[in-house]
Amino acid sequence: MRAMNNHLSDLVLQGQSQETEPVKGQWFHISDTHVQPVSVSKVLSSQAYLLFYERLL
Repeated sequence: MRAMNNHLSDLVLQGQSQETEPVKGQWFHISDTHVQPVSVSKVLSSQAYLLFYERLL
């Protein structure tokens, strides 16, 4: 898995964020206002509604 999207609000069009792994082993929380590193356990325990995978050849 390379990235995932989460909802942070009850409103459909507000409060979306993304966790992504641009550097192997390090995940980052990305929102409209900031970027910060997060732990793998935080990523795995989130309520993602969209997952992004990378195909390995």
